[in-house]
Amino acid sequence: MSLFRKYYKNKNHTTHSQQSHEEKTALGWLRDDEQKANILKTASYYLDIQNTILDSLHDPVTQACKILKFDNGTLVIAVPSAAYAAKIRQLTPRISQLLMNQGLNVNEIRIRIQANLYKPEQTAQVHSENKAILNQSALDAFDKLHKTLPDGEFSDAIARILKRRKT
Repeated sequence: MSLFRKYYKNKNHTTHSQQSHEEKTALGWLRDDEQKANILKTASYYLDIQNTILDSLHDPVTQACKILKFDNGTLVIAVPSAAYAAKIRQLTPRISQLLMNQGLNVNEIRIRIQANLYKPEQTAQVHSENKAILNQSALDAFDKLHKTLPDGEFSDAIARILKRRKT
């Protein structure tokens, strides 16, 4: 079933209050009246568009993108930086064709940069991986080298390596 038909052809949907009064969750609250149900419906629609793009393109850049709006044939995509925006601009013909195949009439794709959208992974994992590279014999060799070196920048660098690896 196309995305368009799934969300907008069924206008005679029942709200949560018509189905059950017992569910007291956030989703139940959203389904309580027509206006809140439409918000939930729109959010689900945008998530489905986003997931369709992610599943079909298999491009790491699309992982950082979020669908902000789809209105009157204009799709607005948020990206975290200009580099992502440039890559998404290259992918817009593919995205447009993909969504048209799903039954959406996409006339235009706009891209907005939102710096706080994507947070890269912490670098702590890189540091922990580097610690595993030096085994005990390597540390002993660095310790022996440190003892034979005269004081200076190189000796200080070796001392810092030893200090980081021993803690």
